[in-house]
Amino acid sequence: MEDLIWKYLDDTCTTEELELVKQKLKSDEHFLMAYESLSQIDSSLKAAAMAFPSSTYAEKLTTAIVKEYESKKPISILPLPWIIGCIVITLTGVFAAIYYKGTSGTHITMPVIDGKIMEMTSWVTICFLLLLLIDLGIRKTKVLRRHSASMI
Repeated sequence: MEDLIWKYLDDTCTTEELELVKQKLKSDEHFLMAYESLSQIDSSLKAAAMAFPSSTYAEKLTTAIVKEYESKKPISILPLPWIIGCIVITLTGVFAAIYYKGTSGTHITMPVIDGKIMEMTSWVTICFLLLLLIDLGIRKTKVLRRHSASMI
């Protein structure tokens, strides 16, 4: 029944269906109430479909979205000075552990760090710093490419 009413409202029903709807509208009160409620829904849907924003509004909205997107900085976990500070503190602790002799009255026993461990620690630190610099370079390149693409 509802499908038939929608076909009638959309003018897609056959001649037999058209006659059936006209006959039911005159004779069936439940069908008439369903028709009226669906007709109100159909008219409000058609009115809403016709309401388009103006072109200036769409342009202003697009411009505002682009500006907001371009103004946002990429999220970084820790800024570079913090990372460098953490590395310095860690290396200071490692070197202090290496050169700590202790006295006979201390209960702290420090492991002896030989040259291989120091070499490994320095290589890991250097590689970390290189990866950090490469990452920063790639991010800058992406930002510059996006900026130059938006200028075109």
